[in-house]
Amino acid sequence: MRKRVKKRKGFMILELVIAVAIIGVLAAMAVPNLIGLTDEAKVARIQSDLSTIGTAVDVYYVKNGAYPSSLSSLVGNSSEGYLKKLPEPPDKSVTYELKDKGEVTGAYKGKIYSSFGTTTQAT
Repeated sequence: MRKRVKKRKGFMILELVIAVAIIGVLAAMAVPNLIGLTDEAKVARIQSDLSTIGTAVDVYYVKNGAYPSSLSSLVGNSSEGYLKKLPEPPDKSVTYELKDKGEVTGAYKGKIYSSFGTTTQAT
C-alpha cells in the first residue's frame, strides 16, 4: 500500500511571520537614512538657488554699476529682467535676502547659507 504524501498549499504562518520581521528590520534601517537625505536635498536646492540669484546680482552690478536695492528688481521681462522669476525656496521657513555687496543669504535649520559659498551658524 502506498502512502499518499499530502502536499501543502500556501505558506505556514511561521514563514509569514519571519518574512514580515525581516522586512520590518530592513525598513527600520532604511527610514532614518531617508529622513536625512531630504534635509540634504533642501540644502543643495538652497545653495543652487543662491548661486542663481547671486549670478543675476553680479550681472546687474556689471550693467548698472551698483547692486540692486531689492531682489524684486532682478525680475522682469526678457529684455530687462535678469531672472524670469525668483526661485521659490524648498521650505516655507527659508527666505532669500539681499545683503551688502551683492551677497544673497538664506537661513535653514540654524545655518545661514550665502551666495558667496559660505555657511555660518545663525545667531
